[in-house]
Amino acid sequence: MYRAYKNARYFDPKKDDVQSVAGNYIIIKCSENVYAGLVHLQTGSVQVSVGQKVKKGDVIGRVGHSGNSFAPHLHFQLMDSSDIATAKGLPSTGFLANKSCPQRLHVKP
Repeated sequence: MYRAYKNARYFDPKKDDVQSVAGNYIIIKCSENVYAGLVHLQTGSVQVSVGQKVKKGDVIGRVGHSGNSFAPHLHFQLMDSSDIATAKGLPSTGFLANKSCPQRLHVKP
């Protein structure tokens, strides 16, 4: 038998700190108004800096459980803004299937 744990909490962008929920994260600009967020990365593992160009296969960080996370995992999301606190999520299936994300991406803060 397994025990379920509730670790998530409601996030209010007006009073909560994104870092306390997301932990270590990277945002990559894929195209105009399409950003990829990689969240809960291992502390000290981020290998890129703001403005750096990255390409397929580059190591950008390691899976972890920083922020509001119960166990190691990678939270991946596509969104319409580089502001992770207020961005709206985008569907990833069509975007990734159509290979709309260019080979060279631009890391955003």
